[in-house]
Amino acid sequence: GPRWEQLPLDWSDTPLGPGYPNMIHAAWSDLGVLTAGTVLRIEAEGFNGEDGPIAGWGWYLNVWSGDGRQWDKKSNAFRMLHFNPRPRAGIIAMNHCLRSGWGPEKDAPIPEPWQLTNAAKPFVLELELDPKAWSMKLNGELQPDMGYDRQGEFSEPLILQLYDLLQPRLSILRGGRVVEPPQQAISGGSWKQLPIDWKDTQLGPGYPTKIKAAWTDLGVMTAGNVLRIEADGFNGKDGPIASWGWYLNVWSGDGRHWTKKLDAYRLLHLNPRPRGGSVAMNHCLNTGWGPQKDVPVPKAWKLANSAKPFVLEMELGPTAWSMKLNGELQPGMAYERKGDFSRPLLLQLYDVTNPRVSLKTA
Repeated sequence: GPRWEQLPLDWSDTPLGPGYPNMIHAAWSDLGVLTAGTVLRIEAEGFNGEDGPIAGWGWYLNVWSGDGRQWDKKSNAFRMLHFNPRPRAGIIAMNHCLRSGWGPEKDAPIPEPWQLTNAAKPFVLELELDPKAWSMKLNGELQPDMGYDRQGEFSEPLILQLYDLLQPRLSILRGGRVVEPPQQAISGGSWKQLPIDWKDTQLGPGYPTKIKAAWTDLGVMTAGNVLRIEADGFNGKDGPIASWGWYLNVWSGDGRHWTKKLDAYRLLHLNPRPRGGSVAMNHCLNTGWGPQKDVPVPKAWKLANSAKPFVLEMELGPTAWSMKLNGELQPGMAYERKGDFSRPLLLQLYDVTNPRVSLKTA
């Protein structure tokens, strides 16, 4: 069946809109030609909720026909869909702007995830192009009020524009219905996106260099649970500690304060080292580090690919972890379960670019 494809975003400045010359920083993505049944999925860590001169306009997305990046200079750039949540006004303004100008604005009530108090909370928006209209899902729930009639000519490649979203990511499912991505096809359970917080910590035991790490509370994990880590790449820049590469730790205990807590243990340490050509795997319990397991670094994690997105899935089995990278099983990266899994666990990520974490329970 159809497969989800992650699309790259580029950024450039553009005027806010017709008659509003304020320059804004927008994200853009080339979608190609869209056909009925195609689904766009936009994931974000929230939206800009700060006050400012143009805050009343909220955030928005445009689906463009023609060169939307240069819309103020091109006469053939048309908004097929303008979708504009305005939290301060309590509405979503929906419209289109073709050769004849703007259509009649359609206003829908602002849903709870897009109220101003939730500006810093992650959300997932899916837009499906039907034969006659767009349909929308927000965090998995259909939004009938947000349906919008198709307008304009869909025979040309389209462009998506996003403004004032926090850390947006974009995926497309071409010619299919709204289904879970293929990497989610694991028996039972459902995916849940987990929040990430950031806290400085030491690089590791004996290495006092301070690093900025991402942390996620996982709860108690049981056999069959799957962690999915999506990222836009990893840090490939040279530096004093670059040879250590990037890593993840699955902690038991208070890993955020591991330098001060004696009962914080690394149940899994996964450390791709592109410059060394290996992935170092280990664990560190109350008896110290185990024997290190080294496997060749896969192509997706070679230094030349540091800026390319990847998806890592880690399934906790009854006796071992198994790994999938970009949907492909990695037998060499299997790792025997170590430590006590009866307590809530914690994930730590270091030097991964724009990470997102989801958990699927068995």
